Amino acid sequence: GYQGYIVALITGIITALFSKFILEKLVPVPPKDGEEESSHE
Repeated sequence: GYQGYIVALITGIITALFSKFILEKLVPVPPKDGEEESSHE
């Protein structure tokens, strides 16, 4: 009952924080470059 609900809530929060941390680690380059879009031209 409650345990499952608490676990799900904590898991969701941890997942969100973890995802944000991973994204920052995988994408350290700023999106200001936009060179890829110019390349398509």
